[in-house]
Amino acid sequence: MESIPFVLDLGLSTVQGVLRLERTDLVIEWRRYDMFESPQGDLQSLRVPYSRLERVEFQRRAVASRLVIHADGASAFSTLPLPAGEITTLRATIKRKHRSDAPGWAAEAGLRIAEAEEPGMIADS
Repeated sequence: MESIPFVLDLGLSTVQGVLRLERTDLVIEWRRYDMFESPQGDLQSLRVPYSRLERVEFQRRAVASRLVIHADGASAFSTLPLPAGEITTLRATIKRKHRSDAPGWAAEAGLRIAEAEEPGMIADS
């Protein structure tokens, strides 16, 4: 699986989107929603080169599992609205119906990050 839907809880609003693995970048597409589930603004997109990412973790939880993506600096996720205090870490909640896909997605992302550290070693997708 190369893409997986996610949700970020921002308190009075949420961000809903998809994380997609492309050849050289993690692509994050999202839209912000208010507390009544009404869309706020246009669909947004951000490309983060794998070389800017440090690691990806899958955290299985009883209620909601998460993908935790660590970047090398705050500018990696600069346009994505993150919860207060989170500037280099994206903690994306994965809904139950996609929970079984998340460990494989995290493993594939980890491989692409590792390959990006070695020049000329990025796998074709």
